[in-house]
Amino acid sequence: MKRAKWLQETRMRRFEEALEGWTEKRLSQDEAARLLGVCPRTAERRDLFLSFYSDRGSHYRHTPEAGGKVDKSNPTQFGRALGELGIEMIPSNSPQARGRSERHFETIQGRLPNELALEGVRDMDAANDY
Repeated sequence: MKRAKWLQETRMRRFEEALEGWTEKRLSQDEAARLLGVCPRTAERRDLFLSFYSDRGSHYRHTPEAGGKVDKSNPTQFGRALGELGIEMIPSNSPQARGRSERHFETIQGRLPNELALEGVRDMDAANDY
């Protein structure tokens, strides 16, 4: 089994174990969060995250002027959905903060091309199959 697939399956099993343990009340929210490697504030309440950390993309928040302040009174559809679910949206207001969140969540942006090359994937159909 390739490393990336093994890591993905391991993370998924860990998530399923934490969710199952929390749902069955064998684990507290703190214990489930520790198992997932996140802070308790981030872990599941009614199977939902308590907060969502995002950049200033236009799909997350409305900014009338480029580089200006976010218009909190005019949420995007995504922002409204989070509000209805009771999920707090935490904005990252600097490029450094966005980089930190991407590194924290181990985005596949930098890994995917390398993974595809290791697998010998050379065209779009093969990449979609992968």
